Amino acid sequence: MPVPYLGNAIKGWTHITSVKIVTQSVVNHQTVEATADIKLDINFQPMPAWKVNRKPEEQRTWDWWSIIIKNNSVNLKTDDIIIRPTGQRFRIQSGNNWTE
Repeated sequence: MPVPYLGNAIKGWTHITSVKIVTQSVVNHQTVEATADIKLDINFQPMPAWKVNRKPEEQRTWDWWSIIIKNNSVNLKTDDIIIRPTGQRFRIQSGNNWTE
């Protein structure tokens, strides 16, 4: 039995937003950052307190966010950075493909 499409479950939660994506790669033994402007259907939410409390004690004072990207056309990897138009920077810690 096929998995049902759940994309409509988050309808209205996300908004198309222009963001910058910073990716890192190693070229000639040096880390090089590449920045790209892209529009994503995205939602930024503060991470719930119960999830933050499961983090190591020294990391609990950090600002933790959950980011939902609908119809992700860019392949984000761990340590990539999303920069909002306000200048806030978010480093990708992990990702899940909810279509699977």
